[in-house]
Amino acid sequence: MKKIVVTSISILFYLTMPAQLSVDYGVKAGLNYNGNGNLTIVGTLAGLNEKISSENEIGYQLGFYTQVNFTKIFIRPELILSHTKNSYNNILALSSEFKMTSLEFPVLVGFSVIKPLHLYAGPSLQYIINTKFAPSFDLNIENTIAFKYAIGADIQLHKFTVDLRYTSNISENLASFLDQVPADGAGYFIETKSNQLILSFAYQLN
Repeated sequence: MKKIVVTSISILFYLTMPAQLSVDYGVKAGLNYNGNGNLTIVGTLAGLNEKISSENEIGYQLGFYTQVNFTKIFIRPELILSHTKNSYNNILALSSEFKMTSLEFPVLVGFSVIKPLHLYAGPSLQYIINTKFAPSFDLNIENTIAFKYAIGADIQLHKFTVDLRYTSNISENLASFLDQVPADGAGYFIETKSNQLILSFAYQLN
């Protein structure tokens, strides 16, 4: 009798699983409104220690996603190529840009509120590919791997998704370079901990 019950439950689970679970995948693209930390200039002349705030600018991102759908909950891992930038003014009376390119791997868990609205949150792993301080400085990044978190909402309509999310770094990270004027010998440090507001659009391929 026990074997019959176990077998019946197993068959029932197998038959109902396709209705409870589905997997989607697709592509996505969007714009990010990014803000990094301060630019700090530390010099040997007159004890220079100046902090300059960043000005937010718009970057872009491209990527792929897979979404595992349960009845009310979904799990969505993504692979995203992200390009962000910020500007810093009043450096030698000029405006300079800090640019960063990275790969990001968020794993999001979401749930349906009211169709077609969903809320989600999750951790994200960031691998920094390149950093540059325009016009011509290459930067040394303290940690090329950083941990982030994301929280947001999306609207899923058939094969299209509109997504709005906020992401931020969990820990601090610094990018640095040396002034090219030997007499100065100043050090420049940029806090790369970012706060982003991201608007993206996705299209389901299957």
